[in-house]
Order: sequence, then structure tokens, then C-alpha cells
Amino acid sequence: MKFENTIIYLFGFPGTGKYTIAKEIVKQANFVLVDNHLINNPVFSVIGPDGKKKLPDEVWENCKKIWHVVWDSIHMIAPPSLNYVLTNQLTEQTIRDRAWFFEIAGHTEKRGSRFLPVRLLCSEEELRRRIVMPDRAQRLKMTDPDGVSRYCQEDEVLKPDYPALMELDVTDIPASEAAKIILERAKG
Repeated sequence: MKFENTIIYLFGFPGTGKYTIAKEIVKQANFVLVDNHLINNPVFSVIGPDGKKKLPDEVWENCKKIWHVVWDSIHMIAPPSLNYVLTNQLTEQTIRDRAWFFEIAGHTEKRGSRFLPVRLLCSEEELRRRIVMPDRAQRLKMTDPDGVSRYCQEDEVLKPDYPALMELDVTDIPASEAAKIILERAKG
């Protein structure tokens, strides 16, 4: 599948499969993966997160600085024909998450990109199963099943009022199939 100047933004709770689905999108079409851990891990790696405790708020300001460097590179240096799949955890209760979503949407508009935000959902039981996978700790990701339960009981995945928003429940869908569904929608 060939695309040009398209940005897909996958967001959901930890363990939803954002990175796994994004890797499948890259396999199936000509996209560059900009995973939130590409951005976050330079900061995470120097503060020693354990995957269970809440990170200090200052972490996110430093991650945001890295993101701006990456976005400037996408916008100012990369050929406009390139496509990107972005991943992130965004929730309703975090005010900065809503602002961040619309900042990303604004960047894609300035770039003149076709933009498909995808709100990924998954059952709590499945999230608890996925969150403890060994590869998550290696990538400095959240690994606490109780933390996932708190998210599911106290919050919800961000649901921005955005016309092109796609919602996909990936509880029982393999990542390769989810990628195919998302790419079909991105074709328009």
C-alpha cells in the first residue's frame, strides 16, 4: 500500500498494542515509526523508572522538548512525502494530554498532512495480560497490572472532538489485522 504525506496517530492505555500495531503498519505500508518511547526513553533511561511507580511531572516537560526536536525534523528537514505513524498514551483526566493531541493535530495541519487519529481500546482483562510481557520492561514501559486497572477504573482513553477520529477495539484483533483496518481507513 502506498501513501504520501499521511500521519497516523495511535493512542490508548499502556498495553493496548500501540507499538505492536505501529510496527505492523510499517510492515504493510511505507510509514516511519515515531513511537512515544523513541521520545521518552532518553529521559526515562537516566531516571531509572521501575515500570510501576508514577513518574514525576517534570519528566513530561523534558520529553516534550525532545518531541519538539523530532517534530521540527519531520516538518523542516524530512521530505514532505514521508508518512509517519505516531504512538502515545493519552487520557481524559490529564489536561496536558488533550492539549498535546491538538498540538499534534496542528503540526500535521501546518505540514499539510492527511491526519488519522486512532483511539485504541482494549478490555481491562486483556490489558492486564499484556502489560506484564517481558519486552515491555526492556523498552522502559509500564509493567504494573494494578496500574492498568487504576487507569481502567478511574479514567478513559482520550476522546477528542475531532472529525477524522477513528475508534478501534483491539481486544480480540491481531496487530496485523488492526494495522490493515487502520490503513484502509487512512486511504480514505
